[in-house]
Amino acid sequence: MAIAWPVELPDCAQTWEEQAVPVTVRTQMDTGQPKVRRRFTHTMRSMRVTFVLTHEQAMALRDFFEIDLQGGVQEHTFRHPFRDVVESFRFVEPPTISNVDALACSVACAWEQL
Repeated sequence: MAIAWPVELPDCAQTWEEQAVPVTVRTQMDTGQPKVRRRFTHTMRSMRVTFVLTHEQAMALRDFFEIDLQGGVQEHTFRHPFRDVVESFRFVEPPTISNVDALACSVACAWEQL
């Protein structure tokens, strides 16, 4: 069961980038055309999302990742940035937090859509 996105964090990403993960495996044959088969039945997508957060929100996101999601093991729900439906995602790596100014942080997240 996916864990809900925290209410204290924005439910809209500042920026996002989405790319489909290749679902096929190509095998080169000795002669003739390569053989192609599906690796999995469901298309997975990788997403890169960024947020501009207050320092308190950035710490809440870090705690959400480390404690609630057990370091990225558990999946979470989030409203898809352009499809506008709630879907399940999982962190691929820990969020990257960087300073924007004295009152704000930029947080970059790499997710996979499940």
